[in-house]
Amino acid sequence: MCSTNGLTLEMFTDWNIETFEEEFCEIFQNVTKLKTDKELSIAIMPAGNAGIDTLNQNCLSDNIQVKCFIDNNCSKQHTMLQGIPVLSLKEALVRFPNLYVIVATLSAEVKKKIISQLNQENTQHITSDTFIYSNIKKYKNVFNILSDNISRRVLINILNYRISNEIEHLIEVARPAKYMYFEPDIYAVNSNDTFVDCGAYNGDTLIELMKVTGNEIQGYYGFEPSSENFNKLKIIAGNKKNFNLFKKGLYKNESLLKFDTDRSTASCTLSDYGNTEVQTITLDSILRNAHVSMIKMDIEGAEMDALMGSKDTIKRTRPVLAISTYHKPSDIINIPIFISSIVLNYNYYLRHYYLYFDKDTVSHCETVLYATPQR
Repeated sequence: MCSTNGLTLEMFTDWNIETFEEEFCEIFQNVTKLKTDKELSIAIMPAGNAGIDTLNQNCLSDNIQVKCFIDNNCSKQHTMLQGIPVLSLKEALVRFPNLYVIVATLSAEVKKKIISQLNQENTQHITSDTFIYSNIKKYKNVFNILSDNISRRVLINILNYRISNEIEHLIEVARPAKYMYFEPDIYAVNSNDTFVDCGAYNGDTLIELMKVTGNEIQGYYGFEPSSENFNKLKIIAGNKKNFNLFKKGLYKNESLLKFDTDRSTASCTLSDYGNTEVQTITLDSILRNAHVSMIKMDIEGAEMDALMGSKDTIKRTRPVLAISTYHKPSDIINIPIFISSIVLNYNYYLRHYYLYFDKDTVSHCETVLYATPQR
C-alpha cells in the first residue's frame, strides 16, 4: 500500500529504509521513471539556482539526461546554462513532444504558477522535491548530526513544506528574525569575540551585533560585494580601528565572477546571468593570521563555495558557525555534512526564522545552521 503522507520524526528515529521505501513506493517509482524511461525528454523549470542545483545534485548523479531548461524570462531564452539550452515552454513542447518537466524552485508561489502553466499545456511534471525521498539516506545523516529535538523538528518541517507547499509547516517552527545569528541558548556573542560577517549587506547584522555586545567587539570583518550596500555598511561601521571591511565576494578561490544585483532587494547573487562582475577572495587568504570567534554566512547561495575557501581557518580557530542553508535545495544536506567532515567535536543546531518586509508581507524562508565547538 503506497502512501503520500508527509515525513515524521518517528520515521527518522525508528529508521528502516525498506519500510520507508514501501511507505512511499509511488514517489520512488516516479524517480525510477526519470532514470529509466529513455522516451522521456527531461526539462528543468525555471532556469535558476534551484534548477542548477537539481541538475548537479540529482540529475547528473542519477544519470538523468536533461534536454533543456525552461524559463518564462525572455532574457534567459535562447541562451545556454551549463551547456544546456534555455527555451520557452512552447518551444520546448515543439522540440520535445514527450516532454517531462522537473519544477525546481524553493518559492511556493513560483512553484504554484509553473504547475498551473504546465497543467494548462497538459505537460507531464513532478517537482524537484520528489528527490527528497530518493535522497532520504542523506537527510537521515543530517538528522543524526543535529544536537537537539528542536533542530530535528525544523528539518522535518522544512522537508514537509517543500513536499506539500503548505506554509503551516514553516510557521510551526519559525522564530522572529531578531534572533537570527544571535541565539543566546546556542552561543552568546560577547565583546571579547572577533566576528566575521560574510554577506554584511547594508550593516543590518552589524547593528544587531553591537546591540547584543553592548556596542563593544574585539574585532569585526565585513564582506559585501554590492557597492550600494558596501557604502551603507561603511557608514554603520564608522572609523573603528578594529573593523576590517572588504568590498569583495567570498568563494572557494580568487576569481572574477558574474553576480546578479537585484535592485528590488539590493541583494547580490552569483549567477550565470549576472549583470555585474565581482572580484572574489577566500576567507583563508584574509584570516591567515587572525583568530576568529564566530563566522556568519548569508551570501545568496555561495555558502558551500565560501566554506571550501574557509577550511583552514575553521580547522585552525574552531569558530562558532552560523550558515544560511535556504538558498539551494541541497544546502541543508551538503553544508552540515561538509562542516562535520573538516572538524570534529562540534554540536549542530538548525533554526528557522520569519521576517516582515512590511506590515502585510512576511517571509518564512530563512534557515540557519549553527555549528558550535564542544568545550
